Amino acid sequence: MALISESQNNKSFERVLESYEALILGISPTAFGLGKLQVVKAAMANLNALLEDGAKGHELSWSMAWYQEVGHRETNPVVLSLFAGFWMDRYIAVVKSVREYTSD
Repeated sequence: MALISESQNNKSFERVLESYEALILGISPTAFGLGKLQVVKAAMANLNALLEDGAKGHELSWSMAWYQEVGHRETNPVVLSLFAGFWMDRYIAVVKSVREYTSD
């Protein structure tokens, strides 16, 4: 999500985004199936929802919904909080790294 945002603001990140997608998904962007792309974009939208919900103090509902989507009913607030915190921390780290790189 951070790379998509940066690539929209800075065209030099388009190739970085393509390489990252190829690395994560294990196939080249040109061979990338539309179905897989939609799954990844849905996951990114879910992460965006987490960031918005987390800012409002609703990260537990996001985590519970995510687990339900994969067929697991998780109600332990500790597990739900740790899961949400993990993904928020990763997003923040990526954004910070990308912004530090672009400021040089």
